[in-house]
Amino acid sequence: MDSKMNRVCYCGVRSKLTMSWTYENPCMKFWGCGNYRNGVRGCKFFSWYDPAVTERSKGGIVGLLKFFLQWSKIERMKEFLEFCFLVLCFWWVLFWEKTFFSI
Repeated sequence: MDSKMNRVCYCGVRSKLTMSWTYENPCMKFWGCGNYRNGVRGCKFFSWYDPAVTERSKGGIVGLLKFFLQWSKIERMKEFLEFCFLVLCFWWVLFWEKTFFSI
Protein backbone atom coordinates (compact mmCIF):
# COMPACT_ATOMS: atom_id res chain seq x y z
CA MET A 1 0.00 0.00 0.00
CA ASP A 2 1.04 3.58 -0.61
CA SER A 3 2.25 5.27 2.57
CA LYS A 4 0.27 8.39 1.59
CA MET A 5 -2.97 6.38 1.47
CA ASN A 6 -2.69 4.25 4.58
CA ARG A 7 -1.39 5.66 7.86
CA VAL A 8 -1.68 4.17 11.32
CA CYS A 9 -1.53 6.42 14.36
CA TYR A 10 0.27 5.71 17.64
CA CYS A 11 -2.92 4.10 19.02
CA GLY A 12 -2.71 1.44 16.34
CA VAL A 13 -5.89 2.76 14.74
CA ARG A 14 -6.05 3.76 11.10
CA SER A 15 -5.54 7.51 10.95
CA LYS A 16 -8.09 9.81 9.38
CA LEU A 17 -7.41 12.17 6.46
CA THR A 18 -8.91 15.57 7.33
CA MET A 19 -8.82 19.06 5.83
CA SER A 20 -7.67 22.08 7.80
CA TRP A 21 -9.96 25.13 7.71
CA THR A 22 -7.73 27.47 9.72
CA TYR A 23 -6.37 30.68 8.24
CA GLU A 24 -2.83 29.51 9.06
CA ASN A 25 -3.20 26.31 6.99
CA PRO A 26 -6.20 26.78 4.69
CA CYS A 27 -7.48 23.76 2.75
CA MET A 28 -4.47 21.61 3.62
CA LYS A 29 -5.05 17.91 4.22
CA PHE A 30 -3.48 16.13 7.16
CA TRP A 31 -3.49 12.76 8.84
CA GLY A 32 -4.75 12.72 12.43
CA CYS A 33 -5.41 10.17 15.14
CA GLY A 34 -8.32 7.89 14.27
CA ASN A 35 -9.65 8.22 17.84
CA TYR A 36 -9.87 12.01 17.71
CA ARG A 37 -13.46 13.23 18.23
CA ASN A 38 -14.67 9.76 19.25
CA GLY A 39 -14.84 10.71 22.90
CA VAL A 40 -11.21 9.64 23.25
CA ARG A 41 -8.40 12.16 23.48
CA GLY A 42 -6.31 10.17 21.06
CA CYS A 43 -2.56 9.87 20.78
CA LYS A 44 -1.93 13.29 19.17
CA PHE A 45 -0.69 11.69 15.92
CA PHE A 46 -0.37 14.33 13.20
CA SER A 47 1.24 14.35 9.77
CA TRP A 48 0.69 16.68 6.82
CA TYR A 49 -0.62 15.04 3.64
CA ASP A 50 -0.20 18.10 1.39
CA PRO A 51 3.09 19.90 0.84
CA ALA A 52 3.46 23.38 2.33
CA VAL A 53 2.01 26.25 0.30
CA THR A 54 3.62 29.62 -0.36
CA GLU A 55 2.50 32.71 1.52
CA ARG A 56 1.06 34.13 -1.70
CA SER A 57 -1.06 31.01 -2.28
CA LYS A 58 -2.12 31.00 1.36
CA GLY A 59 -3.25 34.63 1.06
CA GLY A 60 -5.29 33.83 -2.04
CA ILE A 61 -6.96 30.83 -0.43
CA VAL A 62 -7.76 32.78 2.75
CA GLY A 63 -9.25 35.58 0.62
CA LEU A 64 -11.48 33.10 -1.20
CA LEU A 65 -12.55 31.47 2.08
CA LYS A 66 -13.51 34.87 3.51
CA PHE A 67 -15.41 35.72 0.31
CA PHE A 68 -17.39 32.47 0.39
CA LEU A 69 -18.15 32.86 4.11
CA GLN A 70 -19.47 36.38 3.47
CA TRP A 71 -21.44 35.16 0.44
CA SER A 72 -22.92 32.37 2.55
CA LYS A 73 -24.07 34.91 5.17
CA ILE A 74 -25.70 37.04 2.45
CA GLU A 75 -27.49 33.98 0.99
CA ARG A 76 -28.79 33.01 4.45
CA MET A 77 -29.98 36.59 4.99
CA LYS A 78 -31.81 36.51 1.64
CA GLU A 79 -33.52 33.25 2.61
CA PHE A 80 -34.52 34.72 5.97
CA LEU A 81 -35.94 37.86 4.34
CA GLU A 82 -37.88 35.75 1.82
CA PHE A 83 -39.33 33.75 4.70
CA CYS A 84 -40.28 36.95 6.56
CA PHE A 85 -41.91 38.28 3.39
CA LEU A 86 -43.97 35.10 3.00
CA VAL A 87 -45.07 35.24 6.63
CA LEU A 88 -45.98 38.90 6.26
CA CYS A 89 -47.99 38.15 3.11
CA PHE A 90 -49.76 35.30 4.85
CA TRP A 91 -50.77 37.47 7.81
CA TRP A 92 -51.78 40.32 5.50
CA VAL A 93 -54.09 37.99 3.54
CA LEU A 94 -55.63 36.75 6.78
CA PHE A 95 -56.13 40.31 8.02
CA TRP A 96 -57.45 41.47 4.63
CA GLU A 97 -59.97 38.58 4.47
CA LYS A 98 -61.23 39.40 7.97
CA THR A 99 -61.71 43.06 7.17
CA PHE A 100 -63.11 42.42 3.66
CA PHE A 101 -65.67 39.81 4.73
CA SER A 102 -66.71 41.64 7.87
CA ILE A 103 -68.05 44.61 5.88
